[in-house]
Amino acid sequence: MSPSRKPAKKQYPLPQRVDFKTWKDNLERSLKPCSPVGQAWDRWLEKQAEFYKSFGDTERAQRDSLFELAYLMTRPQLASDVEKKKHDYAATKLGELLPLMESALGAIKACGSQVVPEDGTPALDLSELSRNLEDSAFHIQEALRFLVKPRGRSANALSHCVMFLSDLGSCKVTEKDALALTRLLMKAHGFQEDDLIILSGFSRKSFSIDSISREPKRTGTAHKRVQALISSKFDMVESLLESRRIHKKEPPFNPALYKQKQD
Repeated sequence: MSPSRKPAKKQYPLPQRVDFKTWKDNLERSLKPCSPVGQAWDRWLEKQAEFYKSFGDTERAQRDSLFELAYLMTRPQLASDVEKKKHDYAATKLGELLPLMESALGAIKACGSQVVPEDGTPALDLSELSRNLEDSAFHIQEALRFLVKPRGRSANALSHCVMFLSDLGSCKVTEKDALALTRLLMKAHGFQEDDLIILSGFSRKSFSIDSISREPKRTGTAHKRVQALISSKFDMVESLLESRRIHKKEPPFNPALYKQKQD
């Protein structure tokens, strides 16, 4: 059964997309190199550079390449309302297709996957088609889990930068500095102050996914929104991987067995 497509309860207008050079210029004007936020940015750049150098990819480890990585990680994927309608239409058609596929699959299975032509001649074996329909229906369901937002809210500034924000958790950056840095990145994309309120007012405690998930008693609307959004993103990815494993009838991943195979 396909998820319902409810109208958005709150609309967050998309800023006009800026190109990489404009974004980089905007960011560099805002960043103060010796400030805590500037140091947080340098720490992220250093960590990413180390990662690419460990694979021998010195080109991606260059400063401009890392700037572009941050640009792509935080840039809104839709550039206009016209583009949004095009992608919404694709998601809508997938939602409409799913019940039709499920109905056809049920009808084929009801015939034991051996469907007799209307003139009564020998049956056509549709076992392979049935398997293909099952796979297609499964992948459509997976896609709709990401494409359709059940709570009916359009994305705010935080939604666009959540992966970058979580990535800062491994750089030993405080919550306050991580969110202040992310504010500058999103402001460089053209988001206004009213859109960035969600990225304000955090404590100095070390920012990480673990610290967020293990501190359910912390209060504050902003913190709860960040916690809920980051947790939901990672929970959805984990759930998606698990559902694929079950669909493909694969055993759970066992790190010990994997290490033995590597050895």
